[in-house]
Amino acid sequence: EVHATFDPERQRAVADHAQRQLGELGFPLLPGEPAPFMRAFELPSVDDPGELWSRLYAEHRVEVPVYEWEEKTLLRVSIGPYNDEEDIDRLVVALRALL
Repeated sequence: EVHATFDPERQRAVADHAQRQLGELGFPLLPGEPAPFMRAFELPSVDDPGELWSRLYAEHRVEVPVYEWEEKTLLRVSIGPYNDEEDIDRLVVALRALL
């Protein structure tokens, strides 16, 4: 019953907003077909992706995974039914401050 209350089109729109905003920051989307509510981006190389992940949460209350994969630093944005464009805007502000 709870899942029936979710709005997948809104979730997709928020994921698309993330794709636009992070693309404007110069973070390319990983190649391939993105999942409907998830996007993965390549970030500039950082010394410790785990530290960036921790600082995003500790300093900005933004919870997104940042990790190393195939010698690239990746950030994964997953949109839940509780996320909105303001969450993405907070992420953008946080990334500007930390990178």
